[in-house]
Amino acid sequence: MYQDNEPRLREVGDAFFNLLMALEAAQIEYDLGCEDVIARLGKVVTGDRGTPALRIGHRTYDRIVLPPHTENLNRATVALLEQASPGLAVWSLGDPQPAWTEPRPMPSPRWRSASPPTS
Repeated sequence: MYQDNEPRLREVGDAFFNLLMALEAAQIEYDLGCEDVIARLGKVVTGDRGTPALRIGHRTYDRIVLPPHTENLNRATVALLEQASPGLAVWSLGDPQPAWTEPRPMPSPRWRSASPPTS
């Protein structure tokens, strides 16, 4: 997408790297997700708190973080996030928020995120 735009590619890569380093520094356990795997293996279940959560393989998630510069999402990902709303916390760290789904403009989803907690 940004192969011909070195400054933009660096900006995206640096932001993602900085996110991972911040998670590591705070000793926060995390998994990196792939939309293809999420589409094939993801399903909405009742989580430990009794609210909707996202199960991918053998792991269940009640929080999802979309990294900075996430511009689009697959239809299957959007559908799962919508289905798991409002129990699933989706924190989108980008500004602007993801606006496209397989190349169509995305209507304002129900899961439109709030900022993650600061402490």
